[in-house]
Amino acid sequence: MDCYDDEYDGLEYDKSRGWIYMVDYYTYSEIDVKELEWIWKPYIVRGNLNIIVGEGGVGKIYLTTGLSSAISRGEKIPFSNDKFKVENVILQNAEDDIEATVLPRLLSNNADTEKIGFLMSIVIYFQFKI
Repeated sequence: MDCYDDEYDGLEYDKSRGWIYMVDYYTYSEIDVKELEWIWKPYIVRGNLNIIVGEGGVGKIYLTTGLSSAISRGEKIPFSNDKFKVENVILQNAEDDIEATVLPRLLSNNADTEKIGFLMSIVIYFQFKI
């Protein structure tokens, strides 16, 4: 790939800024309405970003690790007689240490840690002309 080409594989190179970007632009007329698919109605939607927020110390980590563990093993849905479908989970946490807090809480909930992952980094490529 020649970093000074104007276009390659859908990515654009902005010579004035020195970075590569891709924009996928659509209008709302190009998409169809779809029904939400719930993991736990009306709290967690499948295939979407679900964010748990609250003051420190209210138990967000206990909730998220407990739910992630239950989903990873197909256990009972809270306040229901139904069970979760066994699925993979991406559990991101901005407050707690992964090794000291998140993993121990997952293990204490008997999570299938092969089914629960996290994003350590997202790489954005920058190229500068010197």
